[in-house]
Amino acid sequence: MTEKNLFGVFLREKRKQKDFSIRELAKKVNLSHSYLSSIENGKKPPPSNKALFDIASALKLDIESQRLLFDIAAEAKELQHNDYTLPADITKYLYETLAAKSFIREADKQGYSNEFWEKILQQLKEKNISQ
Repeated sequence: MTEKNLFGVFLREKRKQKDFSIRELAKKVNLSHSYLSSIENGKKPPPSNKALFDIASALKLDIESQRLLFDIAAEAKELQHNDYTLPADITKYLYETLAAKSFIREADKQGYSNEFWEKILQQLKEKNISQ
């Protein structure tokens, strides 16, 4: 399996786990079966973010599998286009949450490192657990 086709392999695996034919899934997510087949075979890049959400929903993926689907799709798109790409769920969240965009830009402006983000993440997890 090549890095470029990791998304297609993952998608096929999840589709088969749900016992959907490629035609069934294509119909559920309003994509052509030939396009979906091309994605699974690594001939086409992952679909749009909207289609990714539709696929995750149609396959009834748990949150961990959804995140993995979005992460792998973003990485595949980045490899294909040689450009930065964020996972669909993060893009959606940032689009809908103006304060998050401002927070990230301010952290970047001040030059915060990965250690800063690890501390913020740990604090967020601890706060979430205690509530």
